[in-house]
Parts: sequence; C-alpha cells; structure tokens
Amino acid sequence: MPTDQKVLEAIAKTGFVLEHEVVVALQQAGWKTINGSYYLDDVSNQARELDIIAYKITKLDDLHILTCALISCKKDAKDTAAFLSRKRPSRDPNADWEPAPLATRLQPMKAHLSSSDWKSRYFSSMSPPVKSMLVAGRDVFAFQMVGNEGQANNNKPYYDSFTSLIKALDHELSKRIESNKPHRKRIYSYSLHTVFDARMVEVQFDQEVKVVRPVDRITCFTRYMVRKQDTVASVHFVQSTSMAKWIRDLDSLHQHNIDFFEQEVGASFRAIVTSAAVRNYFKEDMGYLLRHYLAKAASRLGITMPSGEVIVGVNERGLEVSMDFSESDAEKLEADAVLGEELASLFSRRARYAGNVEIGTFDIPF
Repeated sequence: MPTDQKVLEAIAKTGFVLEHEVVVALQQAGWKTINGSYYLDDVSNQARELDIIAYKITKLDDLHILTCALISCKKDAKDTAAFLSRKRPSRDPNADWEPAPLATRLQPMKAHLSSSDWKSRYFSSMSPPVKSMLVAGRDVFAFQMVGNEGQANNNKPYYDSFTSLIKALDHELSKRIESNKPHRKRIYSYSLHTVFDARMVEVQFDQEVKVVRPVDRITCFTRYMVRKQDTVASVHFVQSTSMAKWIRDLDSLHQHNIDFFEQEVGASFRAIVTSAAVRNYFKEDMGYLLRHYLAKAASRLGITMPSGEVIVGVNERGLEVSMDFSESDAEKLEADAVLGEELASLFSRRARYAGNVEIGTFDIPF
C-alpha cells in the first residue's frame, strides 16, 4: 500500500493538480467554472471530456452577455513545447483568420449579426493584448515536444488540446443554437485555451533564418472539419506561470463584450432600414398585426383586401409596408390617418423605429 507521500507524488505527475490550480485562480477572479464536462465525439461516438468551462455573465437591460472560455490543461514538466511559426498570410481567400465563435437566439440581434460585417468592428475596438489572445499573429504550422537531450517526443498533448477544444466548441455552439428556450436574451462569446505546465518556445521561420525565442503565450490558428463541415478556430496556449495575466486578459475580454454588444443591440434595431434579414425578421414577427391593421383600414375604406403576405421594404424616405394593392388603393391607405398611427405605434413598440412608414404595392417587373 502506497504511503500518503507516494500518493501525493503520483498525483503531482498528473494534470489534475494543474487543473485544480486553474479553477481556483479563475474562481478567485470571479469566474464561474464547470469541471469535467462530457460530450459525444461526432466521429468516434465516444465520450470526450473538456477539463474546464469558465464563464462570466453580465445582465444588461436588453440581454445577458456571457463570455465563455473552454480550457484544456496539459502537464509536461520535463519536455519543451516548440511552436514552429512563419509569417501569417496577408490575405487568405480560403480561411477566416479572425474567428469569433458566437451563439445567440436574440432577435433582431441574430439577423443583424448574420447580415453585417460585425467582426471588423468587434476586433478593431479591442485592445491589442486581448486581440492577440483570440487572433494568431503568425502561422503556427507545426508543433513538437522536445526532450532535454534534444529528442523529438510525443506530440499528443498538442493535438489532444486542439481536438478536445474544437469538438467541445462545436458541441457548445450546437447546444445554444438548438436550445428549447428561444426567448432567452443571451449572447454567448467563446474562446479556446490550453494551459501548459511546460516550457514553451516559438521557432520562427523567416526565409532561411530560424530563431528560437521563449514565449509564455501563443495563439494558434487551425482549420478543421466537424460534422463533415470545414471551419476554423484559434487556440490560445498559456504557460501556467502566466496564468494571472491571462485571467486579467479574460476579464478585459468580458468587459469588451459587454461594451460592444450593448452597442450592437441598438444597431440591430436601426438595421431595419439597411438589412433585408432584419426586415424579414420583423415581417415575420409583426406580420399578423400588420395584416390586421391593413384589413381594418381596407374595410373602413371599402377596399378589397388582397390575399398573400405582407412585405416590409424600404425606400428613400423610410419603410414601406406593401401588399398586392392597386396603386389607387395604396394611395387611399397611405392617406388614412388611423392606419398611419397604428403602424407608427407598432413599429415603435416592436422595432424601436420612429421614422416614416408608407403603404406600397408590389412592383411587377413586366
């Protein structure tokens, strides 16, 4: 039977002590943690474990902002982790080098984000230290664990980190998108991290020159396939000795998410005049009431109510609510003060829109 000291020595050789230290440090900084989260591998159908999910949540008037860090912990005290890098391509038509995994069912935010270049605004307003945690500065094209005698050792910790984090991310995003609670006003922002209890170096390949420099943090970009779909991700590797600075940057990331997405809530409503996707959402959301108000007005004015759907469009003066009316009937409805007040009130309540709303007819292209 092993002595207590032998038990402690055996445990110290595993990654469990490192995992505990990471959890404690995160909790002391105000992060909530979930340990040992299991999910099903989409290829092998076997259960995989993610070491830590850490998250912070902030409630605003319109939504909850959740910043979620998916974390893998790896211990290899004897070997050195070498990251081989080269200059990142200035332009890559085959991959998005600035991934920002996000999940939300909040509308019109979801429609707005799907139809706008929000990521350029997201990263341009982010501090450089936080951005470097999410976006690779160089192309890390290979990884090697190196022993004290210079021998190339097992690369499994590196590839295990990528695999477990990437598949955990896919699982988390799918879970949020397929949630049976669609009315939760939440935005989930995800990032991937590996805490390494090992010496880390970057081997920079610049033309014919190779330079080895010690690093305590490095972000790696990777392409991968999950559920038969090509996608990309960034994984941030952190030396365990730099944990405190890393957690401070996670705190800064959460504050950035609060500031950015609070602004985007307003932008998502204003996008009703610029985004067809946002207008389509409001058409689906308000379609019954739009048709109801139009039918009441048509009855008052002796106009035959057409069948078919209501279209919410835009013209140079503002929004245009259209059905298959004749031009003369559309003009009568446009002049109806009661209908105008009802539509203005509806768009103000549901879409926060206070601009002009006109009645139109379909423009038949022949």
